Amino acid sequence: MNLPKIASPTYIFREEAPEKLPEILPRLAEIGFDGVELCTLFGWDVAEVERMLAETGLALAGDNWPVYDLMEHPEEVVEWHRRLGSFSLTPGGFRDEHLPGGEYFAEAKEWFARLGKLCREAGIRLLYHNHFKEMRKLPDGTSVLDALMAAVPETDLSMQPDLGWMQIGGGDPLYYLRKYAGRIPMVHFKDFYASDMAKIGDPFDLEGRRGGPERGHFEFRPTGYGISGIAVQVPHVLACRPAWVVTCQDTVYGRSKYDDLADGLIALKKNLSLYAQAEEERAEQ
Repeated sequence: MNLPKIASPTYIFREEAPEKLPEILPRLAEIGFDGVELCTLFGWDVAEVERMLAETGLALAGDNWPVYDLMEHPEEVVEWHRRLGSFSLTPGGFRDEHLPGGEYFAEAKEWFARLGKLCREAGIRLLYHNHFKEMRKLPDGTSVLDALMAAVPETDLSMQPDLGWMQIGGGDPLYYLRKYAGRIPMVHFKDFYASDMAKIGDPFDLEGRRGGPERGHFEFRPTGYGISGIAVQVPHVLACRPAWVVTCQDTVYGRSKYDDLADGLIALKKNLSLYAQAEEERAEQ
């Protein structure tokens, strides 16, 4: 069984990366990641990022780019990522009015058509990354994410499911992995803890703090160390045949970010390998 490559997030280094990206990338290579997923170029020149990636041997799995900035100069941003050999590009930060059910969703569909064409021509996959709000239901009972995938052609847009955010939003990751198995080239594993899921609310407004009892003691955790259930998710993820998976973690609490990422990488590799081994043994019987 061919296993996907594993990328480290860089969103977790969002405060340091504008100054320390040349220190961060070698550390991630030493930990054992195959590549990274950027969160913009953090103010670095394309040539500088190109050099850093070449020196560390890390591939660029993708980049999460603010959609409203991206739409101001899409050709330039796509060309940057073509030059960097990026597998994917993910516009992020959509306001509700540009999502299904919103007043300006028709405008967003035009964006996806334009970006999808630019990305196809550059050999890049255009992806949509969900957070928790895409799990909310529209008046007809359809989730925002389902409505988006139905409204935008597969030729223009693929999905980058964030499995943890799906759960936080009350969605079922396995449902989305099964339904869109042929449209998922990249997956975010995100782990977390909560004593009471109903109390989590919006984790963004915790601003990097752990939640107290009134928020179900919510906290992000390294992949494999929370309650998301990656052992259950792995078979469904591998059935999608993604090229990349990401050990996505937004925040750490008093520990080294590198230690948390290393722990998550080891746990994910173990789960991927155990399932692949079990499948090989079943095939031999």
